[in-house]
Amino acid sequence: LPGVLYGDSGIVSDDGSFLRHRRLSPPENLTWRSFCKVMLGCHQAFYARTDIAKDQFYNTDYHYSADVDWCIRVMKEASKRHLPLRNVHRVIVNYLEGGMTVKNHRASLNERFYVMASHYGYIITVFMHIYFIFRAVEEKL
Repeated sequence: LPGVLYGDSGIVSDDGSFLRHRRLSPPENLTWRSFCKVMLGCHQAFYARTDIAKDQFYNTDYHYSADVDWCIRVMKEASKRHLPLRNVHRVIVNYLEGGMTVKNHRASLNERFYVMASHYGYIITVFMHIYFIFRAVEEKL
């Protein structure tokens, strides 16, 4: 059995109407290192094997990025056990537009920086954030 099943996400309005697919689709080959580039999947569309999930508690010190930290730790554990992560190539969750991380964007970004630094190191995290800035500017052009 795979360590994680993951898929695509839909974004819906408050009344449940489908608005669009999430901007970033999950890659075919997701690894814990993939999250260094960007949160390529979302935790709502991320189903961990029960025996792994039970051992990986959410870090409640994080207010906005506990899901990112948890997903990375789950993927690390699956990797240690040599378990594959499988993309199911389907929308497996719809979630509301404008969640907590959108409403608290700056605090969310700051917290995610520290989560990334704890898993990837400060130097890589700083360079990746420089890349994120350039990518955001390029997308606006």
